Amino acid sequence: LRRLFPTSLNIGFQNAVTKTECAFYFLLTAFFYFILGLIMWIELPVPAILNNNGWLSFQPLFGFLLALELTAIGIMLYKKGDSAIRFVRIGTLLYAALIILNFWIGAIHVQIPAAILLVAIFSIAGLGIAFLLGLAIDQYHPETISSEA
Repeated sequence: LRRLFPTSLNIGFQNAVTKTECAFYFLLTAFFYFILGLIMWIELPVPAILNNNGWLSFQPLFGFLLALELTAIGIMLYKKGDSAIRFVRIGTLLYAALIILNFWIGAIHVQIPAAILLVAIFSIAGLGIAFLLGLAIDQYHPETISSEA
């Protein structure tokens, strides 16, 4: 097997994560939520949904809110570096709390059991992203490497 894969493939963040990488992870996640919010904004028939389920009509705005928050975190980390780590950790916890709050509100408003399961799956995926962002912050290394200079 070593002949097929001569390099050592590290799973996770076993090496130090630089400032640029960590900021990129936040900006990439923000871009994902922006595109998700944009797709829902364009595709969901908002007037019909508002009459039936106010929670579902809020989801595009929720995606934009998460995109804005994660963009601010990524920019702050890229600009301030090591001095912004506390802000970034709090922002990541806020992101996870918003995912949990969204699930809780969705579970209350959605009355279909299969839809509640779908909301739970998406929320667990969001918490997984928050966990990976937290791992990146834990492995953050404040010094720049030669390619970042």
